[in-house]
Amino acid sequence: MRRIDSATKTSQLGPKRRDPKYNSFISKYSYGSHSNMFIEDFCSSYSIALAKHINERNFYNVDGDEKLFKSVFGYDFLRYDLDNLLSNITENLMLFGKAYVERIYIYDNKGDFAGVYYKCINCRKIKSRVKNIAYKIKTDENLKIKGQIPKRTIIFFRIKDLGFSKKFFRRKIKKLKRLELPKPELTFKSYFDIKHFEKKGDYRLLKITKDVYWTARKYDNTYVTEPYLIYRNMMFEKLRNNFLEYLISKINEDIDSIKDETKFTGKIIFDSITQNYDKLITEFQSGEKNCEQIGKVIFKGF
Repeated sequence: MRRIDSATKTSQLGPKRRDPKYNSFISKYSYGSHSNMFIEDFCSSYSIALAKHINERNFYNVDGDEKLFKSVFGYDFLRYDLDNLLSNITENLMLFGKAYVERIYIYDNKGDFAGVYYKCINCRKIKSRVKNIAYKIKTDENLKIKGQIPKRTIIFFRIKDLGFSKKFFRRKIKKLKRLELPKPELTFKSYFDIKHFEKKGDYRLLKITKDVYWTARKYDNTYVTEPYLIYRNMMFEKLRNNFLEYLISKINEDIDSIKDETKFTGKIIFDSITQNYDKLITEFQSGEKNCEQIGKVIFKGF
């Protein structure tokens, strides 16, 4: 995150620390190998997962005055801070169905405007009111922290905007957690057939993830052929790209809303590997391209 000099002041009204109840809620849902991997893979760095080349360093760019943008939002914003922010927002969307990001102004020691940075509000108890959002935190030391943030400085993200219900991903995660537990009928037998258990697990995994195309980092699923594995990888990346487009569009809207203060007119842009996936999928299905040719694109030469 952008470093703030001790001599500067900020407009931050949100919590300055992470809510312990938020942490425990995340731990509750990420407990278990499948659920943890699913959250990790869905919230991992967009600039790495969706880059066209393995060593790409400038995934995010600016359509506008880049020098002015960096002076306002920070020189590391596009390279480091933005990805961390997007992963944090995605985590909130998956587990809570919504996310709140505070726009924070930075002022120098003379009180003059010096920049802007964004921070996701990681808090379990948040209520949306008419003109503000209110939050409550109970620290590990039993200290109660309350606060209100005007809605004009908040970017509000909703999983419903992406076509998913509020608890869609939470239900999936719960089902994935149960994958690691054998069915009662298997445990009551005089012997435990591990191969049968794994085969049943492969089938249940596909059933649970059929509409999100996650492979669980498993490339030897009993029911998955090489062409279908490649197709699922492409569709998973397309889904993540939909998330990224939505998140960037909301941030761009906010950047545009403060152009009078920042003097910056422009937007954040990116070039995703999924740009030509629709064409590639059509060529793959028609037989124009084979697994090796498609694999070289989606696995970036590996």
